[in-house]
Amino acid sequence: MDWSLSIREALKEAINQGFGQETLRGQAAACADYKLQGRCMFGNLTMLHYQMYGGELQQDGIRAAAAIEALVLALDMIDDLQDGDNPKTPWSQIRPDLTLNIALGFVFLSQHMLLQSGFDAVRKSAAAALLNAESLRTVSGQMTDLLNDIETEEDYMEMIAGKSASLLVLACQMGTLLACGEVKPETREYAELLGIAAQLKNDILDLTSEGEKNDFWNRKRTLPVLLLLGAVEEGHWLREYFEGRLSREEAAHQADPFSDELERSGAIPYASVRMRVAYYRCLEVVENLSVEPEYKRILTEMIQS
Repeated sequence: MDWSLSIREALKEAINQGFGQETLRGQAAACADYKLQGRCMFGNLTMLHYQMYGGELQQDGIRAAAAIEALVLALDMIDDLQDGDNPKTPWSQIRPDLTLNIALGFVFLSQHMLLQSGFDAVRKSAAAALLNAESLRTVSGQMTDLLNDIETEEDYMEMIAGKSASLLVLACQMGTLLACGEVKPETREYAELLGIAAQLKNDILDLTSEGEKNDFWNRKRTLPVLLLLGAVEEGHWLREYFEGRLSREEAAHQADPFSDELERSGAIPYASVRMRVAYYRCLEVVENLSVEPEYKRILTEMIQS
């Protein structure tokens, strides 16, 4: 099942109706087109759970899914503003103050779309509260990430459970809530596990990357970076560089290349194990859901894609 086309159309309609200023409307539409040119993962998760738990107002379900995509887009834009590492996006090619204004517009638009939907007042209020609660978790996780002062594995796992997993939790729980009037603990569990597994996968790729996004060279504290630093003694060039006492050029002339140090540390195998544990536990929770087997099959396929 793929509702991406309907979700894109619903968000485009909301942009046209909600953004009255012409430049804002045009640039917001360009950002949405870029973001949603592939499959709308978050919106599709919302719609799948909406149908899985008996949702009946199809078009309002689509609008709710588009509202989730609007919020995710806003947070992506703000994240890129903060990190400054994604120059290819449309929002990175306009003035930062305009990008921030458009992102704020998408935040408010997501609320507006939910509150203007055809669901009853109690359900709409609960949906808006859910959106706000998970957004606050995301902002808290992002703040921890920006401060970049995590010291332990436990702190890092807690941070990504908030920052990286909260939007997946929101997408799945929103569809569930709007369909049956309540959230499901098991839905939160597998969505959070999926978010953790996905973030650890990105961390591994970003540590082994030879490009500009390598987390070690950017002095960014992720689980594999913490493991790498923990495997060497105080005064080692890895620590000296990461703590700012060596420049990139000075570190590049060390006797042992970074790739050798990374292999010796065991950071990648350990992080890979943590990733697989979260991923397989996620699939296990999905398999034990009390829903029709066809929905479990579709959800499993979406998780594996």
